[in-house]
Amino acid sequence: MKHKTFDHLFFKYLISYLLILLIPVLSINVLFSHRFIKAYKKEIQAQADADLVYLGQMIDAEMQTIATTADQMRMSMNFDRYHFVQNPLQSYDYINQMAVYSTTNPLLNEIGIYLRGEEYMFINKSTCPVDLFLNNMYQFEKTSPEEMRNLLIHEDRRIVLPEQIISIPGKKDSFLTILEPLYTDYETVRGMCLFFIRASDLEHFVNSRLDKYEAYFSIEDMDGALLFSANTMPEESYVFSQYCSPQTGYIYTAYIPESLRFVEKISSINRELFLTTLLVFLVSGVVISILMRMNYSPIRKLKEKASLLGNFHSKSSQENSLETISTTLDYLSNQNLYLTDKLKNNAAAIKSGRIYHLLTGHYRSREDFNMDTEDLNMGYINNRFFVAMVQVHGAVEDYDALALCIQKFLSQTMECFYTFTPEPDKIIFIQGIEENFLIEDQVESVLRKLRIEIRQKFSLDITIGVGNSYSGTLSIPRSYLEAKSALDYRFVKGNGTVILYQTLQQQEHNTVAYPKHALEQLRNALACRDKHKIHDWVCILADNMEKKNLPLFAAKGICFDIISIFMETAAPLQTLLPDGTDPSDLMNMETVDDVIGLIQRLNWQAAELPRETEKQNSDILLDDLKQYIRNNCLRCEFSIQETAEHFHMLLPNLSQFFKEKTGGNILDYSTQIRMQKAKDLLADSKLTLKDISQQVGYYNVSSFIRRFKQIEGMTPGDYRKYLTSSLDF
Repeated sequence: MKHKTFDHLFFKYLISYLLILLIPVLSINVLFSHRFIKAYKKEIQAQADADLVYLGQMIDAEMQTIATTADQMRMSMNFDRYHFVQNPLQSYDYINQMAVYSTTNPLLNEIGIYLRGEEYMFINKSTCPVDLFLNNMYQFEKTSPEEMRNLLIHEDRRIVLPEQIISIPGKKDSFLTILEPLYTDYETVRGMCLFFIRASDLEHFVNSRLDKYEAYFSIEDMDGALLFSANTMPEESYVFSQYCSPQTGYIYTAYIPESLRFVEKISSINRELFLTTLLVFLVSGVVISILMRMNYSPIRKLKEKASLLGNFHSKSSQENSLETISTTLDYLSNQNLYLTDKLKNNAAAIKSGRIYHLLTGHYRSREDFNMDTEDLNMGYINNRFFVAMVQVHGAVEDYDALALCIQKFLSQTMECFYTFTPEPDKIIFIQGIEENFLIEDQVESVLRKLRIEIRQKFSLDITIGVGNSYSGTLSIPRSYLEAKSALDYRFVKGNGTVILYQTLQQQEHNTVAYPKHALEQLRNALACRDKHKIHDWVCILADNMEKKNLPLFAAKGICFDIISIFMETAAPLQTLLPDGTDPSDLMNMETVDDVIGLIQRLNWQAAELPRETEKQNSDILLDDLKQYIRNNCLRCEFSIQETAEHFHMLLPNLSQFFKEKTGGNILDYSTQIRMQKAKDLLADSKLTLKDISQQVGYYNVSSFIRRFKQIEGMTPGDYRKYLTSSLDF
């Protein structure tokens, strides 16, 4: 039985009827969904803007309340002439008043007061030494004790620290910290008032207004620094709302996800409407098609041809069946020409991609690669491969022309294809060679001739790194890595050379001892500002690098270690650096000769350093060392080893330097500072011996008592009794 076929008019009318049905239905659907969702989003945006403004004003009001609280505390507590040492009992009145202010404001979790010039501060309904507060009691995640100390001592305006975790003895929580200056009657800053707002309380405060939006909320200062954020930033599309406070300058931002419940509901209704419309359209199309089939006789050939082309439709309404087939063939011919032109234009990119896959081991065999690149006129006959990486020195106008020239030259003796690296001055070549082709003799000779050819044609110099040859495509990545390593060896060999990895392998068997001791002695000499030792050790290292045939890893390691040592000490030793030399520029040198030249210049500069400068630098180091010990010895974690590491010196060298300069040792010096601090703290009868021992750097109270008795000739308890009796007398 013959199948019915259809003339082109059948499809023309069918499409016309379907379009007549589709256009109004689809237009109504799109117009309704778009306008409705747009209007609804606009309403949500307006409501979110209003809520964000209200929330920002509420937070501004809370900030103003905090400023007012600080001002009221200043007027009611009268800090102008108060000194803790002179009148410690009055601190209880201040603590009680602070508790009242903290209780009356639900957002404030804790309040602290620091009065400049005082060693004690008020915090958490109590008092504590400032050093204990900064180093032990309140440990800020993002603000170091030194930064916090600077804020307390030097700032004269409101400071809001970003939300961060604060470790308090017994607990750890996230807080927003506000520092308000306490002014005197003469408008000078007497101290700072610290207000701690728990992040969870502020988040609850924010969600009380924005919870219905499930929004991500953030507060940024005038510089754009993030101070606080609540909830999670939506990954999907969102509605953006922002308010800049004219009062504080803070930027309040809310990101409302479009997957919000009520937005999702509208989207769900819109999807249902679209699916219903699509279903109606499909059913109507089927009905129309069935009705039209009853009036048109199909043409089998045209149906088969058209179905193969994905429902291709002829262009002319007057075409018969043969004309339709002819039009179809013309269409196929045009498409073929289009694809041919497109393939030709993109051939370079496609070839580069295939070579990249070859470098990364995507082809298990030569046959797989040849099959995949058959249409690109690529393929290897030989099954032995090696990789060469070319480094170009100088400006090149057309890298493609240069690469094609190199490929043409190498193709005279071997199979060759290339690709470019992300670095514009490097080109990778994969060569296929016969089994009896020798890398060390024949390949090196060809590549040396290539260098001469490129220099003559392009006036350029090139360096070539060559990997070993291997059988099979799976070893090409290995040869690529070897070629890259060989090219890196130009650091030692110099530019404009052919470097075989096979040669490097033979050299690296003659390992050289790494001069760790000489480098460490150079570091110590620089730290001590000893020009004679600097001169001696630089000479030793430079001689070691000049006379010994170092492998690549050793040469690079020694050079960059020397550079790093000079860079670390460059700030205090600017006189040792040649004029116009920036330590960061040292890393740009490409050969060992360049580095040795700089090291020799450094050596000559150090030799010319006046003796007065040497003595002055030595005195500066001693002052820095004493200052570091004074600033850190009261920590329980303090150690002399830590001090040596801080000054980049060996522990014996540091101890010897300190003893030569002071006649004593570091342990006795730090113990003297600790004991003096302990005697000051023992005057406060409220502090226990355990508290005092921890504040002066002893975890174990027994060790503190034993050491105190050894130094002072009496126990801490006896010393406290002695102080009490002296005061009574």
